[in-house]
Amino acid sequence: MQEFKFYFEGDPQRADLSLSVRRANLELLGKRLKKEHAKFNDGRSDFEIGCMNATVDPSKIKEVLVNKERIFKGKYLIVLPEEHLSLLEWDGQDHHTRKLLLQGADAIFSSNQRTIRWARGEGDLTPEQFRREFKTAKPCIHGSDGHKLDDLGRPAENRYCWIKAAPTFEGLKQVVYEPSDRIFVGDQPSKLKNDYQVIKSIQITGAGGWFPAEDVPLNQDLVAIIGPRGSGKSALAEMLAFAGGADLFRESKDLRDSFLYKASRRSAANSTPITGATIDLHWSDGSVDRATVPPDLRHRNDEEKVKYLPQRFVERLCAPENTRQLEEEIERVIFQRIDKTQRLEASNFQELRQTSTRALDLKRNKLARTIQALNQSLTDTGTRIALKPAKEVELKRKRDELQALLKNVSQMPQQNKEELANLDVLTKQKQALEEEIGRATEQLNALETIETKFEVLKEDLIIFNDEISELIGKVELGDEIGSFVVHLPTEVEPILARRRQVLLRVIETLRKGSADVTTAANLEVIARQIEEIKPRSQLTEAKRKEYEKFQKDHKQLEDVIASLEREIKEIDEVLTPRLRQENAVRIERYLDCFELLREERAILERLYEPLRNALLASNETARKLTFVSKTTFDVTRHATRGMELLDRRKSTFREPEELEKALRSFFDRIEEADFGRDKTKEVVAALRDSFLIQGDRKVRMEDQLRKDWTPKEFADWFYGIDDFSVTYSIKFDGKDLELLSPGEKGVVLLLLYLEAEDSDNRPLIIDQPDDNLDNVSVYPSLIEYFRTRKKTRQIIIITHNPNLVVNTDAEQIFVANFDGSRVPKIAYRSGALEDTDPTGSVLGIREEVCRVLEGGTEAFQLREQRYAFL
Repeated sequence: MQEFKFYFEGDPQRADLSLSVRRANLELLGKRLKKEHAKFNDGRSDFEIGCMNATVDPSKIKEVLVNKERIFKGKYLIVLPEEHLSLLEWDGQDHHTRKLLLQGADAIFSSNQRTIRWARGEGDLTPEQFRREFKTAKPCIHGSDGHKLDDLGRPAENRYCWIKAAPTFEGLKQVVYEPSDRIFVGDQPSKLKNDYQVIKSIQITGAGGWFPAEDVPLNQDLVAIIGPRGSGKSALAEMLAFAGGADLFRESKDLRDSFLYKASRRSAANSTPITGATIDLHWSDGSVDRATVPPDLRHRNDEEKVKYLPQRFVERLCAPENTRQLEEEIERVIFQRIDKTQRLEASNFQELRQTSTRALDLKRNKLARTIQALNQSLTDTGTRIALKPAKEVELKRKRDELQALLKNVSQMPQQNKEELANLDVLTKQKQALEEEIGRATEQLNALETIETKFEVLKEDLIIFNDEISELIGKVELGDEIGSFVVHLPTEVEPILARRRQVLLRVIETLRKGSADVTTAANLEVIARQIEEIKPRSQLTEAKRKEYEKFQKDHKQLEDVIASLEREIKEIDEVLTPRLRQENAVRIERYLDCFELLREERAILERLYEPLRNALLASNETARKLTFVSKTTFDVTRHATRGMELLDRRKSTFREPEELEKALRSFFDRIEEADFGRDKTKEVVAALRDSFLIQGDRKVRMEDQLRKDWTPKEFADWFYGIDDFSVTYSIKFDGKDLELLSPGEKGVVLLLLYLEAEDSDNRPLIIDQPDDNLDNVSVYPSLIEYFRTRKKTRQIIIITHNPNLVVNTDAEQIFVANFDGSRVPKIAYRSGALEDTDPTGSVLGIREEVCRVLEGGTEAFQLREQRYAFL
């Protein structure tokens, strides 16, 4: 203290008189002031009055603390009282003085919540701005401010000062490095964990000398287990996981790499296997879970009370061949993020997706059936239209034949002309009756078709009504079921039956006549009259045959000509317009499929939204993880199926690579246009035309197909939608999941467990998450997640990485040690980061971290520098 001086007496013409801070000098000052100022004569001692008034230059204090032979190095904190600080005007001439005081302080005495937030760099200034202006973040410390004994330990408004640290000066220093997490001013810190989800301690007995039998306490926040290779770090984690019902120790899991598997095998080096050991997990709510290690190493727990990621779990899951398993794990996390009210009673992500897109699947299946029906109709129509040129040639030929026939009509004797005229009339009547019977018969066939369609519809309605009844029950509209069940019209069958009877009577009347209609001609009467005329005819047998041949040929030619004219007219007036219309409908239905895919993408986007929002609200690393739903096209599969139809000797596309290239270009173009209808229609037409042009000539599609394959089957392939689907792409830092390195995949997986899976608050045990991660990945990607997540979830990690111990501010560090020649073989000592013994006589936890973990010293230095740039 003698290094410090206080001013005793001023002098306008000489230097002020200063004295060293010694008791005698302080008493001298007090005695003098009591003489000069009567109010100090109130019973207080000279020493007390001297201490109250002596003023030491702060810069001198700082100089001694910093430079005096390193005696005080690391053994002091400068705390600035907020009280009266406001007397220094911030916007006036005191600005710089006040700033210097704040810059030079490690902490501030204050209980004001606004000051607390501001001093941590959480106020109007960003952390970077705060650092530039005030050098470091400042924890705020508060005492009871008691002015009498009754006020000690009873701060006003219950503004207690809670410090999470060992009750040592080193512990107190931690608030400087962790101003947000190590100190709290208020009634009581928030409790964000459930006691039934916090392991208070573990006790292992009957372990064959492997473990000490005493109760091992566990911190409720972040516990780090360190030690050299083979020191038994994973052993403690596995015992916690086994007693907690971890999934690894269920049936069908491979345990050969586990500690329990090796410790359970009797050998020369292991004469006391661990089987039969009893593990007691004590939870913070007072409950205890007991498990005994059986020979098969399988627990019998129904509930998985802890989440355990064993050693190499990340490595195995992130291997290239296990990308789908990683996706499934991510889907599980996505599903956990979705509000339970939005899960539609699904038990996993895939089930939820199927339920959410069920209506779209129904629409898509209907579109597929519609397109296939149109393909059949268009193929049939196209086949008939293609016959038009041949029919036109045939029509001209038949017309020429008719003209030639009429020029060579046989001359009949005059006496036979009347009979022949009557015969012609009767023959035409007969033909007319036969045509009427034919039309009535066609109607009977149509009635059969209508009945068949209604029978099929009836079966479909039964299925539909069963399904709709189930759905109506789910939405609690059972009382309204009658409004939704669909019935066939009850009058259909009677109407069809009546019409059938009418047609049957018409046919019967045309064939045989009717008792009710005696004057109408019928086939029996006309046939009898024709037979009666023939004997009366005076034609010779030769002439009669010649006449009948002429009549037959004449009738056949007229019928063929009429039929050809009718068919050509139907092609021009019905089939050709229908072909254009159905072709347009088909392309529209095909485009509708892409609209459904767009809707499905939107549904997936909504499923990802809760997780996406959580990531966006987190830090920069979390925002690098994105989920994008997209429409995909299995080009290779589609091309392979297409080549099965094509005759390579005749097809435009003769090699699979050519067709695959064309299909990929087709999809790239419509994807680039976001499947807009106009652009997609244009690109589909271009792809279709590419099949019909070879060089400078046009070719027909049916001429390019293999034997036994039809244009309809080609159309089913071309307009098929089975190879289009909606998938999601997981990207990290702009790269697709399958392109990430194992280390980057590990970051993604651990990021999801720590940041995204916020609804799971079970203890999380991770064995060496840093195995596939370098320090560059670990520090920015995971440190902040451990720091944040440990507030709401107990985390136990086994690690070789000092950053995962030191810069996460782990609350408890276990140092493992294995010695097979002693009992117990595995021993643990634990403590806090601030446990240190710089003398080296006994290694503190800090020294153990530096000894065991390569880079531990640098990690501590980095942590102690962090508070300077928060």
